[in-house]
Amino acid sequence: GSEKVLPSRRHVVRVAVCGVVGVLISVYMTYEHYADDESMCDVSEIVSCSIVNKSAFAEMFNVPLGALGAAYNVVLLYGAYLAGYQRAKSGKAGGEGRLADLVNILFVWCLLGMGFVLYLLSVEVYLGAICPFCTVIHILIGVSSYSAWRIRSEVPGASRVVSLGPLWRQWGVVATACLVMIVPLISFNGGVWRTGGGSLEGSSIVLTEDEFEYYRLCFGGEMTGMKLRILGTNSDTATLRQKEVMGGLWDAVIFSTCDTKCQDDSGLREIPSWILQSTDGEEVARHAGPLSLDGLYGFARCLE
Repeated sequence: GSEKVLPSRRHVVRVAVCGVVGVLISVYMTYEHYADDESMCDVSEIVSCSIVNKSAFAEMFNVPLGALGAAYNVVLLYGAYLAGYQRAKSGKAGGEGRLADLVNILFVWCLLGMGFVLYLLSVEVYLGAICPFCTVIHILIGVSSYSAWRIRSEVPGASRVVSLGPLWRQWGVVATACLVMIVPLISFNGGVWRTGGGSLEGSSIVLTEDEFEYYRLCFGGEMTGMKLRILGTNSDTATLRQKEVMGGLWDAVIFSTCDTKCQDDSGLREIPSWILQSTDGEEVARHAGPLSLDGLYGFARCLE
């Protein structure tokens, strides 16, 4: 009977719940990627969202991983909705075949999410830090993947080797998913978002003569009594990008070449790294990774 082809409702709901929670956390992580203050999950130097979320690895194609994660979870929600909706219509002609296709697409999407999890885990291992909210995302993707697998195993015709057939037959669903993922790519690369935090792309801002002088005085320590020093190398891509973003303001900061031995001796997690120091050279604060002008403005304590 038709009951045999219906996936359990609880598995579909579980995927949807994972999608909702994933969107909320991803939006928060996007905000924190640009925020100058510490994240609510910064517990220590090892357990910290900021170390991971503000690092140079927290972006793909100039888009914060949080924004890509939000788009991913929106698509996951969309897939759960389609699976649930088609579940109710599976008794109609052609309904069972479309349900099998949608379930397969949902399963493939969750597998892509597992790839995202592996990337984040590798970043955490490399940086030597644990990101609590990232861990929650890992769990959510794991739960949704398991649920999608269970849904797939309950629908006859779906539990076969994944092929391109469902993608071709349900091209409208695939096109919608691609469109959702393209939105953050266009938004963050097209200058819609003004950057801060660890982002560099699109953060070059046209300054007036007075604004330039204000930044120069702040970064050089003449305003606050604290100077900015950047540790990096002339061969490092991220350091060169940082220099390009700053333009003429680069001359206002102290650049110190820091090779591998220097990085080990200084305990640097990555380069470039910024150090805020007093006029006598005493370190006041440190930031691992690049900063935009907005981020440097907050880090240099220009407002204080």
